[in-house]
Amino acid sequence: MAQSSNWLYHDHRRCEALLSECQDAVEREDWRVGGQLFDELVTHLKLNILAEEKVLFPAYEAMMDVPRGLTAALRQEHDDIVRLLCDLSTVLKTKCSEHFLDSLVPFKAAMTQHHDREEDGFRAIAGHVLLGKREEISNRLKAFAAKKRPDTSKFWLFRLMDRRNRHRSDRKLRAR
Repeated sequence: MAQSSNWLYHDHRRCEALLSECQDAVEREDWRVGGQLFDELVTHLKLNILAEEKVLFPAYEAMMDVPRGLTAALRQEHDDIVRLLCDLSTVLKTKCSEHFLDSLVPFKAAMTQHHDREEDGFRAIAGHVLLGKREEISNRLKAFAAKKRPDTSKFWLFRLMDRRNRHRSDRKLRAR
């Protein structure tokens, strides 16, 4: 998707390229390069998720009469991506290339599905609905992009804790 065709453009292809380069490094068992590329991928994804959840989704949800199900599904996919990234991080530390490459399969599938849903679903709808706030939203997105390495560790940790707590609550409700 070219930037000119949708003003809510994010460079998802950069994530996919970083993942591919990381995979190549791990296949060569170049753990230093693989680790650096993985860290860069995580940073890029963190910025993308934060920009969406702190700027785009709230702006979209603040509009009257817009469906909320799409952003709820995208947030759930963000949770899944975070969980899979944490799993990959743990596996990467073992320096077992076969295990890491096997663990990439569900992550790649989740990331591709998510990017497709955003590009074909959310951005198509939100780009039209939010057009009147284009300048304001674009400026807020640029502010996120200008941050080189934001401190997102607390955000990430709380997200995982919240996800675990929700699952515990769900299990308790099902057990009743």
